[in-house]
Amino acid sequence: MAVSQQETVVVVGSGMTALTFCDRLIAMDDARRYRIVAVCEESRAAYDRMGLTTFSAHRDAEKRLHSCRDLYESAGAEIHFADRATEIDRRRKFVYTRRGMQIPYSKVVLATGSIPCLPEICGKDKSGVFLYRTPADLGPIRNFAHQCRTCVVTGGGLRGLESARAVRELGLKTHVVDSSERLLPEQLDAAGSRILENAITDSGVQLHLGKTTREALGQRRIERIAFSDHSTLTCDMLIIAAGICPQNDVAVRSELDISDNGGVVVDEFLRTSDPDICAIGECAEYGKDCHGFVGLGDVMAETVAANLCGDSRRFRSVEQAATRHLPGIDLALFGIRHRASADSHYRTFADSSKNIYRRLVYSMDRRRLLGGTLIGDTTDLRRLSNLAMTSAEMSDSPLAADGRLIFPRTTTDEQS
Repeated sequence: MAVSQQETVVVVGSGMTALTFCDRLIAMDDARRYRIVAVCEESRAAYDRMGLTTFSAHRDAEKRLHSCRDLYESAGAEIHFADRATEIDRRRKFVYTRRGMQIPYSKVVLATGSIPCLPEICGKDKSGVFLYRTPADLGPIRNFAHQCRTCVVTGGGLRGLESARAVRELGLKTHVVDSSERLLPEQLDAAGSRILENAITDSGVQLHLGKTTREALGQRRIERIAFSDHSTLTCDMLIIAAGICPQNDVAVRSELDISDNGGVVVDEFLRTSDPDICAIGECAEYGKDCHGFVGLGDVMAETVAANLCGDSRRFRSVEQAATRHLPGIDLALFGIRHRASADSHYRTFADSSKNIYRRLVYSMDRRRLLGGTLIGDTTDLRRLSNLAMTSAEMSDSPLAADGRLIFPRTTTDEQS
């Protein structure tokens, strides 16, 4: 097929999900029906934001990031770095960019990811205050840490706790501040939070829960932080590692449907309210859920690529397995992790003496494992996540299957 006859797919975004989509579409498009044009705001592309903390204390981030230009070009995509898509003219079918490009399209795939939900903190422009989000943040944080003794991480979510682990490994006295009364209240019940909190404090990281950071105090450089209750905490470094919000500005200006959570609403085929525009990754919302794990972004990317090549594939909203390395302990998540509902049942196991916790979610008849959360002992993650992903019905009776899975293998070994 001649290039002039090709349909243009414009990919907006520069992360792992965008790159995966380009790779999958090139691999599946045997007829060479599509020409890919990618618009990337950043000067680099394709990195796992959630994996940044695992190497910030040990090695140069550049060695772990993909060589974005080579990967895009090898996938056959035309790539425009350091430019930003500003609006989609859905009537004329053009994507406009900040640098003045007007790109005609047949289809658009939004993979714009997310942005930090920045808390209102006065003085956050002082020296020693860092926003932890992109690879560009890693070098300055690591370099500044050499002249510091105490660091405060504001934000007790997964990103904040991973940040605290990395900072602690740099040798700094580390504090974590969060406005919630317990850690990860959306992911864990009270027993799970207590075990996580115990392990983190045992590692030497101090927790300050039920506290809201109001201001960074000091002259030009941070010297302490002030909380909303007027108490203060001395530090010489502050890392803001708050949650994330879907990056939806292009979608908003293009008048696509946006949910109350800020996600770009998509259907089971990952189409937005405009059928010629799809959304994948952290910016997309399907069934009232935004999905941040790279593994699930890959599934979304492959779903859209397959459908553009003639398939009729529906997206299955099940989170992939992921392990998070937190201070003093690991936490693993897989499958569906919601609390019991009309069509599900859950069981928990907790051993506070060993900082082990797990919650498993089953179908209501308890014959199928749907998902779960593991803290401390994550050795069963692959086995359990495979059961959840395949939706296989367990041959044991419900009680036997339940008992076989809810207890960690190390515990059952000790009991036998």
